[in-house]
This record gives sequence, C-alpha cells and structure tokens, in this order.
Amino acid sequence: MQRIWGLAFAITALACGQMSAAADEPKRITLVVQGGKLTTAPQRVKFERNDVVELTITSDRAEELHVHGYNLHLGLQPGKPATLKFTAKRTGRFSFELHPSGVELGVFEIYPRASK
Repeated sequence: MQRIWGLAFAITALACGQMSAAADEPKRITLVVQGGKLTTAPQRVKFERNDVVELTITSDRAEELHVHGYNLHLGLQPGKPATLKFTAKRTGRFSFELHPSGVELGVFEIYPRASK
C-alpha cells in the first residue's frame, strides 16, 4: 500500500511540475482559459534552465498568449488548442498573459539547473 501512495505522489508531483521528466522530454503544461480566467494548471510553474517547455492552451475567446521576458507570442482561436514550444534559456520569473485583454494567467519560474 505504501508503494502505491508513493507512486500516486510521484505522478501528482510530476503533473504539478515539481519533479523533472527525462532530460530529453519536453515539460508539458496544458492550460484552459474560460471567461478570461485560468481554469486548469497551477499559476506558478517551475522549470530548470535549458528545459524544453511545451505549453498547450485552449481559450474560449480569440486572444494572444504573451510570455514576458522571452517575448514569445501565440495566437489563440476560440476552442482550438494551440501549442508554444521553447527552451527555457533564461533564469528568472516570467509572467504569461493574454492580449488584448491583459489577463495575467501566471508565471514561469526558471531556476539554474541543479548539479548532479
């Protein structure tokens, strides 16, 4: 029973971005926005430098996702998932929001890669 709980914790932690997947696999985040609000995923997502990030977002309105500090943009059409893939090369705290509504959805916290 203890092993099952440990596995359930590991799966939950991985889904919340608290554990790293294999180095060559992208870190996948899925966001859903309805009524101008984030309805899924944490508002703060942690990565390590040089992680490959794959962000898929579905919005109920036509918007544009903007990742500040990286100056990345992704056009969104109502009800259609859109994916943004990038390498987290800069460390720091970077907000991501919708334009033109200006709704801030959350932040990426990118830390130096832990030494082994």
